[in-house]
Amino acid sequence: MEHVRLHDKKQIEQCLRKDLFRNIYGIGDLDDFYWPYTAWYGLHSEKELTTVALVYSGTSLPILVAFSLEGDEGVAALVQSIQP
Repeated sequence: MEHVRLHDKKQIEQCLRKDLFRNIYGIGDLDDFYWPYTAWYGLHSEKELTTVALVYSGTSLPILVAFSLEGDEGVAALVQSIQP
């Protein structure tokens, strides 16, 4: 499975809202204030974006946060695929 770089806030938000309470901080990072410090990556199933990873570089140490739908096995694959 190969990751894609995500640039569409609406597409990212739509995926994160599938589990709003778990992903509320990720949705907050879509705000224009944080957007320049973020890099978003994702994996798609046949029909939809199911796994999202955020690399936040607005601090001295970059932060990686990964989001997935319950039962999705793609998180490990996504994180491994975006390693430099």
